[in-house]
Amino acid sequence: MKHWNSSLGIDPPLHIVENVDGKMFKRILIDEGSKINIISTTTFQNLNIPFLHIKPPTLQLKDFNDTLCPIVGSIFVPITVGSKTIQTILQVIEGDIT
Repeated sequence: MKHWNSSLGIDPPLHIVENVDGKMFKRILIDEGSKINIISTTTFQNLNIPFLHIKPPTLQLKDFNDTLCPIVGSIFVPITVGSKTIQTILQVIEGDIT
């Protein structure tokens, strides 16, 4: 079993379940050490935010196999967990993330 190394100075990733505008999202990963925040087009559609709010992509993203992942674009959204709200840029990735 691999244990989280707390000497990195960041908290371990956190998996949460959150209610967003009356919809339950069961697989939210919060990782303060990540360099990018992603959301699938499938999940994005469930938020009922019009696609016209997505800005064109400004970066390229590769997966662990060094294959380019199609990025639809980015969106700036407030994310609230408990009493804390942060403004976050999400990269909208084509398809469903599993």
